[in-house]
Amino acid sequence: MMGKHQFAPKLYYQLSLDRLVPQDHLLRQMSEAIDFSFVYPLARPYYSYTGQPSVDPIVLFKTLLVGYLYGITSERRLMREIQVNMAYRWFLGYDLDETIPDHSVLSKARARFGMEVFEHFFKHSVELCQKAGLLSEGPVYVDTTLIQATASMDSLRERNESIRPPLPIREYVKRLYTENTAPTQENEVRSLPSPSNQPSTSDNRIPPRYRKIRPDGRRRKANNELVSRTDPDATVVSRRGFDMHLAYKAHIAVSGVNGQVVTAAMVTTGARSDEHQLAEVLECHNKLTKLPVKEVVADAKYGTIVNYELLDRAGVIAFIPPRERASEPRGVWGKNHFRYLKEQELFLCPAGVPMKRFAH
Repeated sequence: MMGKHQFAPKLYYQLSLDRLVPQDHLLRQMSEAIDFSFVYPLARPYYSYTGQPSVDPIVLFKTLLVGYLYGITSERRLMREIQVNMAYRWFLGYDLDETIPDHSVLSKARARFGMEVFEHFFKHSVELCQKAGLLSEGPVYVDTTLIQATASMDSLRERNESIRPPLPIREYVKRLYTENTAPTQENEVRSLPSPSNQPSTSDNRIPPRYRKIRPDGRRRKANNELVSRTDPDATVVSRRGFDMHLAYKAHIAVSGVNGQVVTAAMVTTGARSDEHQLAEVLECHNKLTKLPVKEVVADAKYGTIVNYELLDRAGVIAFIPPRERASEPRGVWGKNHFRYLKEQELFLCPAGVPMKRFAH
């Protein structure tokens, strides 16, 4: 007989949040393996000895860790997911009847701590892997991944229309801290800007999202001519299977007994070529792990003469295939089969048909 379930909410429940989280859940395994109390000495210098107690800094770092592990980049969405996900609540130590902190605490914490605290957090995680025997001398695997920027393609402007900041970001932030006093609680602005003050996305200066050709017929190089108004450091990238979007690029080194420990991570613009960062990524790996690099494994993007010479001088064995250049003749037709017309600046194929230019 077919059953039919009827949902009848109860007024009171007798249950344990700990029992609802599976024993083999990733967050439970992490909680059992890692003592997060090392966060307190890192965060202590950034808090006052008086005033109301803050949100536990371990909760802040665990929250960002949940966002990283499950690919949740929006802080608002992250806190909403923690609100309804029992495993996330258990990992942060918030019971079913406790209120989850507001998403704004994450933004304030990032501004308070700065990059150095998070770099120490990452470094300590590598040290924990070493103590657990997960990290030893062996191959270092290097690759990159794209990180989509939180900026719309509609924010693109012609570079000559954009404002060029006179100071680097770090210098500007440093001066903000040294030249301005912190606002009091009463003076904080809590209201959002009115819609009339928001920049309009219907501005006719916005280039069409997917325009690749200039008015004169030549191909447009987006990152040379366009810049995002809201995120000038992000660059336009296009990959097979994805639309064009603004992104950054994470250059990552992985090592360990089974190649399971991230030992270096660097972020550049999305247009930065992978091969140009190899030396810096390996240097970061050596600095964090204190282990020599004896073997490097990477794909053909890193197969350049410069990288081969660099690794050879350092005595590092490279498992990197050389690049295959599509412009090199494959032996089917040699250049003597083609006729070049200097006046028209074009080639004729063996059948006498003009050939279209594919690239410069």
